[in-house]
Amino acid sequence: MSLFNSILNSIQGNINKNNSYKKDIILIINKNLNLKIEEDSINIYKNTLNIKTTPTIKNAILLKKDILLKELNSFNIKNIN
Repeated sequence: MSLFNSILNSIQGNINKNNSYKKDIILIINKNLNLKIEEDSINIYKNTLNIKTTPTIKNAILLKKDILLKELNSFNIKNIN
């Protein structure tokens, strides 16, 4: 039972870390673009930040992609889609 609890705690830690990253990433986007992005609209997969939002907001994000990537470098994000 101890091994099972250890695995569950490890998974829970990874989930909490990912949620914390998402909040920090949203703060960076909101600060740079003065836009409101919801936490459930972003996903991080293989060093790529995927954003599910309207085309207008997505274009605004892509226009400032270089600036955002510099600030998101600490999260090991190399691309934005």
